[in-house]
Amino acid sequence: MGPLICARIIDARNGYFMPRTLPAVVMTNSALTSPMQRGFTLIELLVVLLVLGIAAGGVSLAVESSRTHDPQRAVEQLRLSLEAAAAQARIRGRRIAVELVPDGYRFVELDRNGEWRRVTDDPVLRDRILPDGVRWMSFGAGTQSTRDTDKLPQRRIEFSTRGPRFRLQLSHAGAVHTLESDRSGLVKLDTKAATGAIR
Repeated sequence: MGPLICARIIDARNGYFMPRTLPAVVMTNSALTSPMQRGFTLIELLVVLLVLGIAAGGVSLAVESSRTHDPQRAVEQLRLSLEAAAAQARIRGRRIAVELVPDGYRFVELDRNGEWRRVTDDPVLRDRILPDGVRWMSFGAGTQSTRDTDKLPQRRIEFSTRGPRFRLQLSHAGAVHTLESDRSGLVKLDTKAATGAIR
């Protein structure tokens, strides 16, 4: 019951006003708001975002899985991963490195104990295997350069607050893919064949 209000009502028998108290109806915001004007709650928005994130992740994994054997896609993924590693190292102030292995590459990070640990919590920096027929051709980081990556004592590129300069080359079916970075962390991809530039 709402608050009582005082009203003066005419008494028909006596012909004069007499005070009476009547219940007042209090209109709240919820009563004034129509169902069509009600917005989403924070929980509802979070649930929607979670569902969209899961769906997008599933689509991304499906697309990536279908392109596992695409050499051009694999090289482009390497370029994006290298740029992501440089950005994370610069923003978070942590040291990240990419290690080249004969059949692919993996990312490691320096922990608080000064030991290199595999990156396992980031899907962009996860271990990857190169498609069949794609192989490392040459590697250069700083003053170190070689035409045979298997002979390197340490096939690693380290990223910190300042991005390193490096040059990687991969070959596939007569094409040479060159990845070259600058100090800002951007990586340029150039693919050439014997007949000239492909990209």
